[in-house]
Amino acid sequence: MAARQDTSDDEGVISIREAIQAEEILEEETAAVLGDADDNNCTYSKGYAKRQPLYACFTCTGNKGILAGICYACSIHCHDNHILYELYTKRNFRCDCGNELFSGTKCELHPTKDNLNLKNVYNDNFKGLYCVCKRPYPDEDNPDDEMIQCNICEDWFHTKHLGKAPENERFSEMACDSCVRKHPFLSYYSPLINVTYNNDPKAESLEVDVVTSDELNLSVIKDKDNSVCHDTKMKVDIKKPATDGGAVAMKRKANTDNPIDLSIKKDVSNVCKLLTLQKKYQSSNPDLSVMYLRNDWRLELCTCHDCKSLYKSHGIEFLLDNEDSIHVYEERSKAQYECQRHAGISELDSRIDNLSYDQKCHLAYGINDFKNNLTEFLKNLASKNKVVEPADIQEFFNKQEENRKKMKINLLQ
Repeated sequence: MAARQDTSDDEGVISIREAIQAEEILEEETAAVLGDADDNNCTYSKGYAKRQPLYACFTCTGNKGILAGICYACSIHCHDNHILYELYTKRNFRCDCGNELFSGTKCELHPTKDNLNLKNVYNDNFKGLYCVCKRPYPDEDNPDDEMIQCNICEDWFHTKHLGKAPENERFSEMACDSCVRKHPFLSYYSPLINVTYNNDPKAESLEVDVVTSDELNLSVIKDKDNSVCHDTKMKVDIKKPATDGGAVAMKRKANTDNPIDLSIKKDVSNVCKLLTLQKKYQSSNPDLSVMYLRNDWRLELCTCHDCKSLYKSHGIEFLLDNEDSIHVYEERSKAQYECQRHAGISELDSRIDNLSYDQKCHLAYGINDFKNNLTEFLKNLASKNKVVEPADIQEFFNKQEENRKKMKINLLQ
């Protein structure tokens, strides 16, 4: 019983090293999402932003069962002290703050807006619910369960609800089984883009003969627009690749044994890989389960005219845009954060340069004094093998404030 009581008393207590590590992780995650976000201007004027961090306000709309999303700046200026759901990032979304979904409450940053944003797409995330289990995040019942975002519907899923998963983290993005069933033609790309294809995350040598629909009598994939693709011969050779950032990279080359005859009036850019993949794997039923996607997997999607029409009819033409990836957004956001941070440091340096000699000495003395006092404070606690508690930190800063006041009095005398 005593041991259990001690554990209960220590619950929530962490070491300084753990606190620093947690702070560094939080700073990196914040930079990845908000580093490129504007905290003073509503994004409404930018239209349906390619990708941006979003929030849903339970106080204004969620408690009424209304789905609506607001930008980062509005979450600060228009919804301060409200209950907000953090939605991470969403694509092609326009800020709803102040439109008719908010029952007459105007946006403070951009008061004039259309009644509705008809192109916005909403899901249960805007209710604060995620995954097929429709649970909140963070979830008190499963605080340690990792979640992965589907790159198509942008919902978040618990790993335990995704079925089979790669044995390691050698994938770049994920498409949930619901989206794969909704867009079944994507399953034919599995040999090229899915790290779990045939339960083997390594892509061995795979040859695909790309042919014209005139040469084949196939039951090709037809969807809403009855699209059929056309064109010439080449080979796609997927070699056992090197790794790049933990994801599997791929190489593509033309078949030298059957070179393309450029004298024939064929457009090589309209070669249909999808038609060929269906021919090669038509004897087996397509796997419509979750897909864990390799790095640069979007480059493997067919871009012929008919396939582009197919993606558009399914509302997923964004898959052809390499910059649509959340990883691209995160890297750009982190770069912008670093740029702003260095700009702030430069501004601080400039302010210090403008100080007088006496002011610079006083500043240097204060920094050095704080550093020495903090070091002594931590050493004292460490020698007693004592965990740093909030009361200890408060006591330290109270003493620092007393010392500062004494120094000010001495200077005045």
